Amino acid sequence: MTEIKHIFIVSDATGVTCERVTKAALAQFEEQNVELHKKPFVRSPQEVEGALREALELGGMVVYTLVGLEERKRMAEMSEKLGVPALDILGPLLLKFAQLLGGRPAEVPGLYQDLINEH
Repeated sequence: MTEIKHIFIVSDATGVTCERVTKAALAQFEEQNVELHKKPFVRSPQEVEGALREALELGGMVVYTLVGLEERKRMAEMSEKLGVPALDILGPLLLKFAQLLGGRPAEVPGLYQDLINEH
């Protein structure tokens, strides 16, 4: 049996978007021995650090969707400092959309879920 790989799904809202993207990518690999650890509603520096330290303890990685620029910077800086691989799923898209649309994102967690619940 191969060693279990740990992936931490970190989000400032429910984590559904991050989880779906992660599972879509994992579906491209035949053999998987992966345990997903979902960490929703992560909004404070202490919660970011806690998730990263858990990933560090298990030799895992972090995949995250954080809408706030400061929160994304904090995650990137802390992950580098601790040596935990981390991938920002939403940040690059938000930056490209800001360039295209000529504005700034609202940076409010949970807006997508609110939109879904309205329809």
